[in-house]
Amino acid sequence: MPVVMQSEHYNVRNAVDALRRGASNYIVKTVASGQLVEVVMELLRDNEPKLALPAKKNKAESIATVPEGYVLSSSLFFLQVLKTIDLVAPTNYSVVLYGESGSGKEAFAREIHRRSRRASHAFHAIDCGTLSSELARSVLFGYEQGAFTGAAKQQKGAFEIASNGTLFLDEITNLGLDVQASLLRVIQEKKVRRIGGNEEIPIDVRIVVASNIRLIDAVKTHTFRTDLFHRFNEFALNILPIRERKDDILFYAEHFLAKTNEELHKNVSHFSPAVVLDMLSYHWPGNLRELRNVIRRAVLMSEDDVISDLSLPGQHLPLVLPMEGKTIAVQEVVVQAEQVYRSIVSVLQQNGFNKRNAAKVLNIDVKSLAMRLEAFAKIKGFKLKF
Repeated sequence: MPVVMQSEHYNVRNAVDALRRGASNYIVKTVASGQLVEVVMELLRDNEPKLALPAKKNKAESIATVPEGYVLSSSLFFLQVLKTIDLVAPTNYSVVLYGESGSGKEAFAREIHRRSRRASHAFHAIDCGTLSSELARSVLFGYEQGAFTGAAKQQKGAFEIASNGTLFLDEITNLGLDVQASLLRVIQEKKVRRIGGNEEIPIDVRIVVASNIRLIDAVKTHTFRTDLFHRFNEFALNILPIRERKDDILFYAEHFLAKTNEELHKNVSHFSPAVVLDMLSYHWPGNLRELRNVIRRAVLMSEDDVISDLSLPGQHLPLVLPMEGKTIAVQEVVVQAEQVYRSIVSVLQQNGFNKRNAAKVLNIDVKSLAMRLEAFAKIKGFKLKF
């Protein structure tokens, strides 16, 4: 049964506590009677029985998605980056994405393509970190039948496959200098010649590259060509590691939880407050990949509907962790958690403490919003003053 909390006075703490305990809305008695009726009617419409209800979407399906299963959160970081992407996507600028391994660079590359004028054409991704010089030429430029031992048939390269679309070259600094020289020629002349062939094939490709080190630093160490650096360096985006995006840690933890539940046919519904604190405090050197693996193993190990400390795989994520020669104390983590909590409360305030509307803005479901409020409220030493 839906519950509306009504109070004589406006009080943020009481409002948050009411929502945490299950209320659907919080209003003060000074509001117009029409608004109260509107709130009640909305709740009745949402909760009245309906014939032939469509299949309920699970949490994983409700999150904003882009092709290939990538998901985009509604955190301030994502909103800022997507605003920048909206500026550069319609152009033909080459884009360099900087970020640690596992931080989601390919997802942003796909989003650049999706919002570009080339969106109806191919997006082709190549992991340059896995390619030897010989293999890189074949993959990038293609080859003719009989060009070398094992070339049983003609093969198009990445530039042809991505024709009129976007070519994403991940870990670009791993390419050898000889391959870089060939790559520069193709980009300059806008033509590619397959290995073993004579035909110059015209190409029209937008290039997005990614690296976990600055290209200019690779130039200084003579592992990256200066001229190729200037070809690529038309526009750059910095992708922050997950440890610097506290809102996204919980967002993606809940997403991976939902996906793993679906995969394993389990119903693990939430994280214990201690695990929430652990996730916010941990350094996550492997970024989203590591977070995904931790959640997957934790769901597998969970014997009930909550992921607790006992469910965490391997070594427990301690409350005091090393980070680049420093230590994150528990109090510092509490402060970080408090910042995330304040952002949630801010959205609640902006939406008149309507839990359903706030959840939509946060791009999560109502159950996840309640879980976050409950988890933060139980964290030891966690005190908010309004």
